[in-house]
Amino acid sequence: AEVSTQSTGGNSMKRFNLPRVVAPLTFCFTGSGNVSQGARSVFEHLPHEYIDPLDMQEASINGDPGICYATILSRSNAMMRVDGKPYSPEDYAANGELYTNIFSEKVAPYTTCLINGMYWEAPAPRILDDADAVRLFGKGSQAKNNIMRGIPQMPHKMLAIADITCDIGGSIEFSKEPTTVGNPFQLYDPKTRTVHNDFSRDGVCVMSIDNLPCQLPREATEYF
Repeated sequence: AEVSTQSTGGNSMKRFNLPRVVAPLTFCFTGSGNVSQGARSVFEHLPHEYIDPLDMQEASINGDPGICYATILSRSNAMMRVDGKPYSPEDYAANGELYTNIFSEKVAPYTTCLINGMYWEAPAPRILDDADAVRLFGKGSQAKNNIMRGIPQMPHKMLAIADITCDIGGSIEFSKEPTTVGNPFQLYDPKTRTVHNDFSRDGVCVMSIDNLPCQLPREATEYF
């Protein structure tokens, strides 16, 4: 049913386009394992095009409103050593504190939805931290980023985060508590650093259901 809904929505998107105030929709998937692959398999039922992370700005501003753009962030293209030396898996594992993540500065301002499926542990750099949230989602953040078009203007490009990893206080530092199947979304307010259900306030919508894999229907499990 979910795939059918995706396909129907995709056909409508191609036929009618989305309003420029939100279009084109841009997605960032972190990680290259089963979690990220599974999320992308659903996304790919929408009209889409995969692009390089550093092309997200151009796609966000001048892309086709009838399709979705997506990029895949892995450690190899997201992590950079602060001293300019090239990334290597061995060095990253041993010296994670010497790396910085390019996502918050170069990709996040042009991303509509972040789907986080990347494994993380300290001292590796976070994908987004509390300071990033203030810069990206706080009041007046759009004036600083200056990329949204349309009337009315959206407060910022990124509207939602699906933190599939549900690492509380981890790679998404402001993922403060798990959400539930019955109440899957919360708004994180960077000003007060709190989560709540008042979606009229400044912030970003966050989903972080800790038992999300359990939501596969029984018949799908039996099929496999």
